Amino acid sequence: MASVGRSHPKDDPERTTPIGMVRYGHEFLVSAFILYRNAAEADHRMVIPPVPAMYLLGHGLELTFKAYLLANDVSLAHLRQAVGHDLEKALLESRAQGLDSLVQWSACEEAALTLLNRLYRSKELEYIVTGTKLIPHYPWLQNFAVHTFDAVASMLGFRERLTSWSLSDPRAWQHPC
Repeated sequence: MASVGRSHPKDDPERTTPIGMVRYGHEFLVSAFILYRNAAEADHRMVIPPVPAMYLLGHGLELTFKAYLLANDVSLAHLRQAVGHDLEKALLESRAQGLDSLVQWSACEEAALTLLNRLYRSKELEYIVTGTKLIPHYPWLQNFAVHTFDAVASMLGFRERLTSWSLSDPRAWQHPC
């Protein structure tokens, strides 16, 4: 039973920091990348990425955006109430705080994020929802995540980078966005 009137440690800015968020973001993203790579190696005809890989990537991006926003003095309360688990809101707010000066994305990468967000914010990557879904082209998502994470990590002074996880030249994929 939760205590009335007590806040949770995740609401304490002394305990929830940009570096802590970007570190967790790194762990979720690397986990997503490993899961996707292993699934693709096991099935070279794989068309749809594993749902857990998309969830982990979405959560890693959420933490990365929130690390950037916290570092730019956006409050934890605002992140929880106004941004929530919406990746597009997080991107929009990050852009308003100047993230575009650190990283640029291709139109295909941004379109893939939009498709991922529909599934991520509605919790369809966590709970089974039947019916047709639009699934983003995973390599564009991974490259979006690599570019975003590396820019934020560099700004925060976090030493880890994800550049080695960039996937091959998207123009070679012959996949329209």
